[in-house]
Order: sequence, then structure tokens, then C-alpha cells
Amino acid sequence: LWNTFNILRGYFEIEVSQKIIRELLFVKLLNDEIEKDNKYFIERIDGTLKFQDYLELPERFIDELYMFIKKNECLNGLVDEIFRIRGKLESRLISDLLKIFVSFKNNSEMKSHTLFKYFIDSTATNSKSSGEISTPASICKLISKLLEDKSIKSLYDPAIGTGSLVLEVASKHNDVKLYGQDKNLSVLNTCKMLLILDEKIEDLENVYHGDTILEPGNTIDDNLVKFDCIVCNPPYGLREWGYNQVLDCDKYNRFKRGMPSRHVGDYAFITHVLESLNDSGVAVMIEPAGVLFREGAEGKLREQFVRENLIDCIIALPSNMMYGTTIPVNIIVFNKNKKTNDILFMDIAQEVSVNKQLTTISDESINRVTDIYRDKDDVEGLARVVSISEIENNNFNLMPQRYIESKCEREYLDIGSLNSDIKSLVKKLNNIQSELVEILSK
Repeated sequence: LWNTFNILRGYFEIEVSQKIIRELLFVKLLNDEIEKDNKYFIERIDGTLKFQDYLELPERFIDELYMFIKKNECLNGLVDEIFRIRGKLESRLISDLLKIFVSFKNNSEMKSHTLFKYFIDSTATNSKSSGEISTPASICKLISKLLEDKSIKSLYDPAIGTGSLVLEVASKHNDVKLYGQDKNLSVLNTCKMLLILDEKIEDLENVYHGDTILEPGNTIDDNLVKFDCIVCNPPYGLREWGYNQVLDCDKYNRFKRGMPSRHVGDYAFITHVLESLNDSGVAVMIEPAGVLFREGAEGKLREQFVRENLIDCIIALPSNMMYGTTIPVNIIVFNKNKKTNDILFMDIAQEVSVNKQLTTISDESINRVTDIYRDKDDVEGLARVVSISEIENNNFNLMPQRYIESKCEREYLDIGSLNSDIKSLVKKLNNIQSELVEILSK
């Protein structure tokens, strides 16, 4: 697949090439599923594409692809960049691309949607465009594991991006209905491709394009839909998030506790998420450290969330674990049905595998963190359960490092052995001094 970038080199910018290749890969994987007699797709997708036949007449591929998309409503608007090739020379260009995709066969046990997600993650790792990022696989696995024992029938992501996070969580549960929204149409189209390959075509109608804060799509009769579970990796430190518009008209009554900061939209997303949970709902959000200690409007909202006992756990992650930024972030678990008046803090900096490209957390460490979360254990240097009263005494600062002391490795000292070594060294020193005196006296 990486060879296709060489074919497109010089014709398109790298990010346009990524989109073209992504769309071709999606179409090829979908077509392969139909040709493998996958019942789900045969019942929902009309027609197939004969990739092998297009090698001799590559111009036919573009025309027949257009008709294939037109016949299938779920594909409309998803595949668009491919048609940039038309008129770019060039049946030779199309032919060279098709040769690679015809030779490409998924002979592994990896499912089509997993392979497609792997390609998304690979290009996200190598992309400088913040608009094309998704949540890294190891963090998706950690969040999915934290939610594994929850009862989830409706799952929502208000900043769904490529959909990797919401699909990872959904994979651990049966009969989950998915919902989402994103402002970036290109990224949202990638998400829809992933949903289709994951055999979730029916959920496409619940995934909206638009500004979640100003125009939430998942509503009923001018009320927010309420969900069992929400996962979200929202944009960090969003400046123009719609403060003035919401101030003039908070149609969904999300900001009854007070308005978020005028200049930073982090708490706009947090408040939207909390107001979109049902009475027993759970949410997991990935947020920058600033939301845990900043004062002003954010400090007042944070205090209110703590007093309402909505925060279950905060997990501090080290730097370089996210695509597009190296800043350290935190996983915040909200729970509308908490049974205890405390918050579990974790700092898992010692549990990660540091890498220049992207720091990750291993499956073994994910299991350990999950066990601590479920058991609410205190672990020296790693985790501590803190009472609400102690948090209040710390001015509602929620930085995990404030409550967890670093584990110090203390070397055991054998005093008897040290004394013996000292006596031996002193004796040697005396002997050397005596020899020097004798030599000098001559």
C-alpha cells in the first residue's frame, strides 16, 4: 500500500494522496467482502467492481466506480477524492494504482475494518495534519478495557473523528447502537468508511456532520438524546468554540452550572458530555492537564462537578501519547451513578513504553491499570483514592501528581558490612602511608 504513494508523488500533495489511497483501499476491501459472499454486505450493497477487468481498460474503472457509488446511498459523499485522477493523464496513472490494488489481498485473519483502521493509524502517525488525527490504538484499548464491565446499549462520541475510539469500545459489547458527530467532513467520511467495513451501516444515520456545541445532531424534540456511555477525545484548547452564540441562546440548557471560559472550549465539551448522559451513564474523556487546575470559570465548573460527585477517576498519561501533539493528557472518567464520595487518581507514567514516534501502553499495563480502577486500590507511586474533603482542601485541584507521591527506590544499606569495609580501607591507607614515610626517609 505504501508503494501507491510513490505512484501519486508529484501529481498531488501528500495529504490528498492519503485520501485517494484511503478511498481506494476502502472500495477494494468492501468489494472483496462482497466477492467473498459476506451475507451482510450482499444484502445491503448493490453490485460489485471487477478490479481485474479494469487493468486493460482503466478508464472504465472511474465510470463504473461512479455508478457503483450512485447505486448505494450509504456510499454517497464518501468517495470523492479518487475522481481527481480523472483527466490527470491518464489512464496510466489509474492503471498503475489498480495493479497494486489487484495484487493486494488480505490473506491474514485480520478483518477488513481492522486492516482499514491500521492504515488510518499508520497515516495518522506520519501525518502533520492535525485534522486527520485519530485516537491511538493503545489508548483506545485502555478506555475500552475500563468500560468492559459496563452495561452499554447506546454509545456516543461528540467528536467522533475517524471513529477508532467508539468502535474499539463497542467491540467489547453486544447490540450497541452508535452515535456521533464531527465538524471535519473529511475525517467524518473516514469514520463512515470504518463503520461500513465494521458492518454498522445502520448506525450511519446517527452520525452527523456539524458543530457539536452549536448544533448538536443527536437530539429529540429540541432535547439532547441521553446515552448509556460517552467516549470523547475532543479538540484541545479550542479558541473559537461559540461562546457568544451559546451565551445568547443555550437552547439545550447545558450551561446551567455556569458558562465555560470565553477563550478555551474544553469545558464546553465536558459540559455537553455530562448533559448527554442518562441517570446511570458513564463517560470517558481525554483532556489536557489544564482542565484539572485552571481557575476562573473553569475552576468554578470543576468545583461543581466534584461537589456533585460526578468524577470517578483521573488517569494521568505522560507526553507523546497522542497524534498531532506531544503534550501530556489525562483520561477522566465521569459516572452519574457513583456509590462513593472519593476520586481515584492514577499516574501511569511508569507503565508506558517510551518511543520517539509515539509512546504506548502495553496490554499487560492496561490490565494492571484496569484492575486498580475496578478495585479502587491504593498503590504506592501509582494510584490513590482521595476523599472529596481532601480535594476541597486543595482548592479542587485535580492534578493526579498532587495526590500521588513518586515512589522512591531506596537502597538497602548493611551497616555492619560498611564498617568492615571502612576498617579494611583505613588499614590499607595506614600501610601505604608507612611505606611512603620509609621511602622518603631514604
